[in-house]
Amino acid sequence: MAKVLVIDDEVGLLEEIVEWLHYEGYTVYSASGGAEGVQLARQHLPNLVICDVMMPYFDGYRVLLELRMDGATAWIPVIFLSALAARTDVRRGMNLGAEDYVTKPIARQELLDTIRVRLERSAEGEQQAARTLEQLRLGVLSALPHDLHAPLVGILGFGELLALNPNAYSPAEIAEMAGMIVTSGERLLHLVDRYWLFVQLELGQRQKEAAACEACALAAQTARRVAELYGRSEDLVVEVTDAMAAIEAEGLEKVVYELVDNAFKHSKAGVQVRVTGGVEAGEWLLRVADQGCGALSAARPGAVQGEPGLLPAAGLGWTIVRRLVALYQGVFVVQGRLGSGMEAVVRLPLAGREAG
Repeated sequence: MAKVLVIDDEVGLLEEIVEWLHYEGYTVYSASGGAEGVQLARQHLPNLVICDVMMPYFDGYRVLLELRMDGATAWIPVIFLSALAARTDVRRGMNLGAEDYVTKPIARQELLDTIRVRLERSAEGEQQAARTLEQLRLGVLSALPHDLHAPLVGILGFGELLALNPNAYSPAEIAEMAGMIVTSGERLLHLVDRYWLFVQLELGQRQKEAAACEACALAAQTARRVAELYGRSEDLVVEVTDAMAAIEAEGLEKVVYELVDNAFKHSKAGVQVRVTGGVEAGEWLLRVADQGCGALSAARPGAVQGEPGLLPAAGLGWTIVRRLVALYQGVFVVQGRLGSGMEAVVRLPLAGREAG
């Protein structure tokens, strides 16, 4: 049965609530003061805390803050008990993170119903979190070996050639192989960063920041860097105009990198990859287009962002883009037809000074 901690300096009411909960089968802990209550919460990690607001020296608001600042207790739902019924008092408790508010005098059935509902919601949240973590784990584990294989082969292959017979190669050949090792290492580092960002986005750990960046300049710079990694700088066409987009630079760099990387990955050498960016209809618009045949070959015509059936690499990259763009109130769409390339379109709000 669930564990419930009750904190109240009114001893008579405290004993009554404890008796109610014991009768319902809960495991109950009780404290007559805030400091004692926080100590018991850290010791027993109850599934729910019921706490009086108006207590001397260590009131319910401080109890809530203490619990929320401790990683071990931050997840515990808190129900406030108080004779205070003013909306400002209720709002203050909710803003601090209380899950519910029951006013005194307390009706037994009302309190029991509130406890039951909160525990059910908490259990549902834990189950959903567990399902999300399992899906995330399986998705990452299934795609990770495939994505890491190519750069690791490059690093180990050229490294082994140099280690086994270093005198067999000219300085120019050694420099070329070292360059290939560095390039493979950079791609490997990008993949590690990519999966870490994916985990952060899926778990909601990536927070929106109030920011603005020189979008087109950053997009052009990032696109050229990706083209160089593929040895296809001549295939890249960049047409951008100045604009300030409402997104932090690191996030936009990730968006552009994933889209341009995907375009080069699924198109052949000699085929153009076109990156255009500028202001349209009061938004910053980025388009990345190619005439490849891979990214949408497993999806139906007109496929859009992250639909089932996309190849794993494209699906993961587009998931990252979709999450980042949505974080900044933008829109991401992928359009294309089977075997005839694709166009990825990102729309983001303009930074405040240009939005008007």
